[in-house]
Amino acid sequence: MKRLSEKDIETYIRFPEKLSLEKIKEIEGILAEDEELLLLADWFESFYEKLDEENISTDKSPAPATLTLTSMNDEKRYKSRRFILAAKSESPQINHEHVKTFQSLEHKTLMRILKRKSDNTYYFHVISDFIEDEDVILLKMGKDATFKISKPGGKLILDESELSDLDLEESTLCELLLPLMSCKLSQESSSRDGYVISRAGSDLNTVEISFTGNEVKIVADPDTLSAEPHKLLISTNTGSSIWNVDQGVAILPQKEVRGKDLNLFFYN
Repeated sequence: MKRLSEKDIETYIRFPEKLSLEKIKEIEGILAEDEELLLLADWFESFYEKLDEENISTDKSPAPATLTLTSMNDEKRYKSRRFILAAKSESPQINHEHVKTFQSLEHKTLMRILKRKSDNTYYFHVISDFIEDEDVILLKMGKDATFKISKPGGKLILDESELSDLDLEESTLCELLLPLMSCKLSQESSSRDGYVISRAGSDLNTVEISFTGNEVKIVADPDTLSAEPHKLLISTNTGSSIWNVDQGVAILPQKEVRGKDLNLFFYN
């Protein structure tokens, strides 16, 4: 069996009746040898226990523009029966250290933070029905923190030097900004005036691109979105940058856009 997906683990925890006995044994065997997946199984287990305690529906609600997550009590995590499975493996490799978990019960969303002890690298991974594989999210934690930009799918990797404005120990809240709308521009479409098809949730929309002098104007109609956009993320294969949006309009130097393959993401 290939490496377990989050969906495989969630099904194993929440809906084991959907799996054959052979599949369950196979999954448990993999969990017994993979510490990171084992941690994920525990988080799903604790998360659904909390959902059941609070009697909160797991039906998917409309996607919010911003998710506010609170720190999750992980005291019972090490008592899980799944860690007993790990102890049975012949030579468990313990390289990942759990740092913190944030949750939104209302929106069935988790953000787990692991530290890889071998190189002091921190891994942030958001698990949510509202995040698609290509979505880039913005993370803010701490009163004065700047936004951190995830990789597609809600993954973020930081080294210790990049955590100076994130107080992981003291922070009890974090904000995740989800894209209101996104689109891709090719080298051709980023070099001329025109409209580009974009995705806004499950709907199609358009973004207008126009060039004047040394500037480019990028327009998203606020009336067609679920919330007013205030930020624009431009992502290329060499990096990303965040720009202000005023009444649906972002104005920036042409050199940031013209002749490039790039992705645009608008946020509230």
